[in-house]
Amino acid sequence: MAEDEILKKYISIVLIILLFVMAFFLVRPIIVSAVVGFIAAYIFHPIYDKLYSKIKRKNLCAFIITILAILIIAIPTLLALPMIVNQLFDVYRFMQGVDIASFLSSAFPSIFTSEVASQVSLSINSFIAKAGQLILNNLTDMLVNLPTILLNLALMLFIFYFGLRDMNDFSQYIEALLPFSKETKEEFMKKSRDVTQAVIYGQVVVGVIQGLVAGIGMLFFGVHNVLTLTLLSIFVSVIPLIGAWLVWLPVSLLLIANNQTFSGVGLFLYGAIIVSWVDNIIRPVFVSSRIKVNSALVLIGMVGGFLTIGVLGLIVGPLIIAYLLLVLEMYRNKRFDYAFYTKKEE
Repeated sequence: MAEDEILKKYISIVLIILLFVMAFFLVRPIIVSAVVGFIAAYIFHPIYDKLYSKIKRKNLCAFIITILAILIIAIPTLLALPMIVNQLFDVYRFMQGVDIASFLSSAFPSIFTSEVASQVSLSINSFIAKAGQLILNNLTDMLVNLPTILLNLALMLFIFYFGLRDMNDFSQYIEALLPFSKETKEEFMKKSRDVTQAVIYGQVVVGVIQGLVAGIGMLFFGVHNVLTLTLLSIFVSVIPLIGAWLVWLPVSLLLIANNQTFSGVGLFLYGAIIVSWVDNIIRPVFVSSRIKVNSALVLIGMVGGFLTIGVLGLIVGPLIIAYLLLVLEMYRNKRFDYAFYTKKEE
């Protein structure tokens, strides 16, 4: 290859890298809205496919699903938001008034001595104070940045709409960019879809359902501030190796300690029998048994993603780890047979 062709090749590579870097900084302020909109489009896409098989009109199908998503998610969230804010402050005031040290000493005398219980109580109260201050700061920031938030919500709906409509075209475009043979492209795309399904449906969607089921139980047994506790249940249910028991178990024990024995025991049995089994019952509906992603790796991805980019990292982090392992596994099995073509020397 001539020197001028080599120079042109490296200049092209540098220009492409510069364009990618510039594009990243350009979309960085809206990256969260873009990713959330695209992930939501991925979750709702099976419904879109079923609707499209009957209507055969892309724009109309995407519009109907977008309106449906607004009715299912946005409207209940906006209606419940004031109640959630009030309940957050109620929970904060309640936890500040609870004598945690006395409760631990009386409930678990063999484990928590008075000194140990006092130290645990001090740590918990410090955590509650910091969490309350963090929530208050975030609420203040939301009010100050309300126009920006509304703009990001509009952008998220825009990406959601076009993500639904053009998801298949986008997948075909990504597949066409891969520098592999046709067989390797098909295998890579299939495995990447399986991994994405396992993380988003198997971990996130099932976790949301499990948290909602826990919230229904707490509502049935008369637990106060059930909206806030349901959101907390959803959050911990999404995280592997934790689950909704981190919410319903302490709540049931607090009910028993407050002489609400029937509600406390009922919530405990409900959580142990129904909530804990939701994962085993519902997960197979969304994820095939052959699709497996190691829970420890998902947890590492979630923690790393959360510390790096915030709440969105709970989804993006595991996906990055899963895709990396997929690439390494295919490389180990020598499945990356590159389909590059070079000009023959004359």
